[in-house]
Amino acid sequence: MTEQPGEPDYDFWMGMASWSKDDAIALAVGMDPDVADWRIHMSDDQNKRVRQIERAIVTGVFPNSDLINPRDFLSEMMSNDYEFPKGLMAAAKARKVEIKNWKHAHDAVVAKFEVTSRSDVMSADAKSGSKLPTPRLESCYRIILGVACTRYGYEPKKNYNTATKKIFRDIEKSGIKITDETILSTVRKAYEEVGLELIESDRI
Repeated sequence: MTEQPGEPDYDFWMGMASWSKDDAIALAVGMDPDVADWRIHMSDDQNKRVRQIERAIVTGVFPNSDLINPRDFLSEMMSNDYEFPKGLMAAAKARKVEIKNWKHAHDAVVAKFEVTSRSDVMSADAKSGSKLPTPRLESCYRIILGVACTRYGYEPKKNYNTATKKIFRDIEKSGIKITDETILSTVRKAYEEVGLELIESDRI
């Protein structure tokens, strides 16, 4: 039996701007990427977790690129109920790297949006006699919803979508400041205003 290597230097790794896929997988199961052939030192449980993570990367559940943002990777793990070492989370907190549970944030925004949107629609109806948006705003909603569905795989009837966080990551790369909550509420508003019509007519 090979000797089990020591715990990774999580603080060092959380200080890096990006990880390779191999780095991310090793750290996610508590292995040190700097140890040559770290995979041969894994326990059966770690081996199973590695297979799960690799499948999640291939299928797009986790970030799939040559260089992976540590925050995004760990946020995806947390959002999809994958466990990762406590030492890694402690290092992230110490370095003030915000690891966000997208699913919890999504559910909270949805709950808030459903309450406020009903109030907004009732108010708009009372003022204009119709809940339809202006032509220009309606066009914007169509563009937003069309891109969200066709480019990012947004599925309005699902309780939890990964599409909005993908949109958030791409917008963030452009330097535009916006919250994931704003993206989610905007896409849901677009679906509420024009989505049923478009989907029923197979235009999306």
